[in-house]
Amino acid sequence: MSGSATKTVTAGASTDVAITLKRDVAKIAVQSSLSDDFASKYPGKIKVNSAKISRAASQTPYFGGTIASGAMTYTQTPQEDAGKYNSLFYLFENGTLAAGSRVLLTLEATYDKDGNFSTTGDQTPVTYEVELKGTSDNGTILRNGYYRVAVSLAGLTGQDVSATITVADWETPVTQTIDLGQ
Repeated sequence: MSGSATKTVTAGASTDVAITLKRDVAKIAVQSSLSDDFASKYPGKIKVNSAKISRAASQTPYFGGTIASGAMTYTQTPQEDAGKYNSLFYLFENGTLAAGSRVLLTLEATYDKDGNFSTTGDQTPVTYEVELKGTSDNGTILRNGYYRVAVSLAGLTGQDVSATITVADWETPVTQTIDLGQ
């Protein structure tokens, strides 16, 4: 948490100073699932093995200053719940970033043709990538923001997909919906 305030102090008197604190990180919740029409195109299922955030800032200024972009990478194994794969990341904020250098979400998955993941002969690895556009489509990820990214896997291609995301208060999430592989 960080915060700052300016207040004039009177000699010999008590002075109260209110400082509004902000979290130094943004929260990004990713939920991946198969689209409704996936089964009509393909006979099997997809299992998301890992979710990775890369090209994230490596630090954030506490009291103003230059916001750093960076090369931090965070990888985790998503938690599976009723066919949905959930990941939660906490990132430092970054400034405006051009397309091609924005924070990148990469999902590494396995397609199983018969939907039975205990047999491995019919499995194929699949990778899905999408840049997070951030605030106002300029790549900015703000501290104290909560970003919800809903990824709908509709195909087996790892094509890039762009989507719009906006900032909300930490307690009030905003959803970014992404359709991959259509």
